[in-house]
Amino acid sequence: MKTLQYPQMLFVYRQPTVYSRLGEFSFYLLLSYILFGTSTPFPERDGFNPENATSIYNQIFFSLSLVCSFISLIPLRMEVVEIFRREKLLLILLGWCTLSLMWSVYPFIGVKRIVLLVAGTSSSLAILLHSRGSSHMFTRIKYILMTYLLITLVSVLVIPGAIDPKFGTWRGLEPTKNNLGQVAIVCLIMLFIIRQTEPEHKRKHTLIFLVIAALILLGSWSVTSIGVLVGLLMVGLLVWVIDVAFNSEPTARVLSTVFLFGFTILFAGTMLLAPDLLTSIPNSIGKDITFSGRTFLWESMWVEIQGHWWFGTGYAGFWNPESVGMEILHEEFVWLPNQAHNGYLDVLNELGLIGLIIFSALIVRYIFIASRIGEGFYWHWFIAAMLVMNLQESTFLRPHNFFNAVFLFAYVLLFVQLYFSDIRRFGADEKITSPN
Repeated sequence: MKTLQYPQMLFVYRQPTVYSRLGEFSFYLLLSYILFGTSTPFPERDGFNPENATSIYNQIFFSLSLVCSFISLIPLRMEVVEIFRREKLLLILLGWCTLSLMWSVYPFIGVKRIVLLVAGTSSSLAILLHSRGSSHMFTRIKYILMTYLLITLVSVLVIPGAIDPKFGTWRGLEPTKNNLGQVAIVCLIMLFIIRQTEPEHKRKHTLIFLVIAALILLGSWSVTSIGVLVGLLMVGLLVWVIDVAFNSEPTARVLSTVFLFGFTILFAGTMLLAPDLLTSIPNSIGKDITFSGRTFLWESMWVEIQGHWWFGTGYAGFWNPESVGMEILHEEFVWLPNQAHNGYLDVLNELGLIGLIIFSALIVRYIFIASRIGEGFYWHWFIAAMLVMNLQESTFLRPHNFFNAVFLFAYVLLFVQLYFSDIRRFGADEKITSPN
């Protein structure tokens, strides 16, 4: 019979405590700040902004969240050990990011970014362990998303600065329309997932904000984000057809997972190794075959990567204000990019092929485990959206990015849920008592 390590030290807080309040505060603070506070509303800026990489506000809020989450996890330290005993790849990835600072020319910026990643991970772990996946947690998250969507909708309707001056489309509180599109697609997916777990009388309200999120996405006219939504809908339809066609649930689940993962790998491989095949699609309908200049940037990034193929420049060692490589790149691209507009290339550039392999293994393992859980767990759809989004945007391992923040939450959520499932399955839950 399977046994759990340290069962006598597992705690369940049946009433709120100082530790549980701190855990909630750390996560909601970080989520709200990333949504509302990482950039000044309606900024008039172009290209790379060096202040964004060294913002004192980022350091204050992320550090506060980190300290609060660490304190809240003190009485749950054995649970943390048990969870990371099951999940090792995220720790390995963070460890490789830290190790890469040894050969980075700009290690100080890398250290700060790693601290921010740890803050996102620990705050997610804190709220999930203290809440035990309760409906109250998802309700509060929903309220934060609803507030953001309402403020964004009002701003684009009444404030001229909420319109992107370059394209005349909505950008809301974000610096560009593409940023708004990314946040809108994340809100759509999260609200959809939360709605699946809600009682029937609450689903109508959530549906209204799903419509608002879709409206904001269309208003931003971010082609990448809209394309991700269309792709998810098409894949979702195909998965539903597979479920209907196969009465055997395990068979349908395996086929759906294989198709979803295979489609993502095929598309990513084509983008990286044979981009000409993809550019032929917009070319056939008279659209920009360079994806707004991205293909030229990708070519330059490939040249950069050749110099450090295995180990990379070091985490956060390229896109930062002190980077000579970025300065040379900005001489070629007058629009001053602050990312490769391809998350896979950015990971390969900064963490090398070794880092990309570790990250890929992490994603594969997540999808494999999520597929085994089956009905009731929908967060692998968010992972799929993130993988497709990063074909033309960079959100991987970017602490200030909303996509990355939700990814850390979704990743930790899976292993916390498995942990509590094991506790209930083997009867340890009956022996758990509150330290208070």
